[in-house]
Formats: sequence, structure tokens, C-alpha cells
Amino acid sequence: MTENNPQKIIKAVIQARMGSTRLKGKSLYNFSGKPLLQIIIDRLRLCKNLDKIIVATSNNSEDDKIFELCQSLNIDTVRGSIDDVLSRYVIADTLYFSDYTVRATGDNPFISFEHIDKLIEFAVTLNLDYSAIQGLPLGMAAEIYKSQLSKVIYNAENIKSYHKEHVTPYFYENPEKFNIQYLKIDCPNKFRLTVDCQEDAEIIKQMINDLNEIQTPATFEKIINYCLANQTLFEKNKNIIQRIYNEKY
Repeated sequence: MTENNPQKIIKAVIQARMGSTRLKGKSLYNFSGKPLLQIIIDRLRLCKNLDKIIVATSNNSEDDKIFELCQSLNIDTVRGSIDDVLSRYVIADTLYFSDYTVRATGDNPFISFEHIDKLIEFAVTLNLDYSAIQGLPLGMAAEIYKSQLSKVIYNAENIKSYHKEHVTPYFYENPEKFNIQYLKIDCPNKFRLTVDCQEDAEIIKQMINDLNEIQTPATFEKIINYCLANQTLFEKNKNIIQRIYNEKY
């Protein structure tokens, strides 16, 4: 629910798996005694406009550990195809009713709960089909869509395999079919705050320790101020190439 639209039900679905090609087992990578996925869940729990958090993982046995962690945290889990991630979202949207679904990924430990609340208000107020935050550092943003539309795009005649892997490209590749606007934020955004490889993990581990993130999740302002004051830290991952969603590999 939101402050201005209390009748609307909003859920977040975090996609997570252990089989990362660059950093094996990263969803449960240990940062000062807490798994990465739990850090993300704890931050999302601070969102005032979220009614429920769900984790969408795969049926692979290696992802049983994710299921077990979620059970211990009282977080519902859906499981499905390892590569067809959109199908996991369809399962979540079918089993857990909501008006809107926030898409989050299991590699962003500094996802901004403040901006997710703003994104939800933005999408609901404007009755958008799809929206996303633009302008934040990589790893702090999120996307949102009307929950009923996941099944619609999944069954679209022209859907491609990368649409199913990356969940939301079909929306922004077909803007004429949907009501789409973006929540644009003006802030320093050159910093890479995601966990995709060992270099990222080393930076994030230091940030988590310095910001005391395990005890008290840091605010957006505190994170940005830290990044500005410690810019040399990001020399470690400045050359990491972020994979483009529709590239072949």
C-alpha cells in the first residue's frame, strides 16, 4: 500500500541464484557475518510502501540454500527455471496477488529503499504499466510493473529468449504498447555498487564495514557521501564491463 493509495497492494520479488558465472555463490556471499541476500531483504523491509517480499530462485539443488535462508527469515519463495527468470516472476505474480511488483536482484546490497518508495508512489499515482529509477549509481535502483502484465508479456508472440532471462526488456522495447515513464534522479552516479565479481565484493565488504551496514542499514545520503569521500576505493572495479541485457554470450 502507499500513503496516497492505501488500497493498492505492492510486493517486491528478488531474483536470486547461486550459479553466478563471475562470482559463484554470490547470493549467499558472506559480508561481515550476513549473507548478501539477507542484506538486501533487510533493506527492502525498510520500504514503507511494500506489503510483501518474495524471493524467486531456481529449482536447481544448489539453490536449496537460498530456500533455506528465506525460510529462516520468514520470506516466501517461488522456484522455477534457472534461465527463464520471467517465468519465476509469472509464478510469483500468480501465487501472490498484488497490483504492482517491484523487481529487485540478488546482487545489489545498497538498493535504495527511499527511492523504491518514491518509485512506487510515482507508478501508482500515474497508473503506469512499467517504470524504473534512472540516475542512481549501478546497484541502487529498481523497476516496477503492473503485476498482471508479467503473464501478458510472457505470452507475447514476439518475445525473445533474452526477454525471459532479463524479465523487463519487453516493456521498454515496446513503449507503444505500455504506459511508461521513468523516475529520474539527479545525483552522483559513477559508482558501481553491485556484486558481480570479486573486485565488486571487496569494495562492498569495505563499505559494509565502514558504514556499519549490518547493524543499521545506511541511508541513501550516507552511502553517496561515503562514495564521494572514498572515490579511490572504486579504482578496483572501474574497468568491470557490465553485460548488456540483449548481448549474445
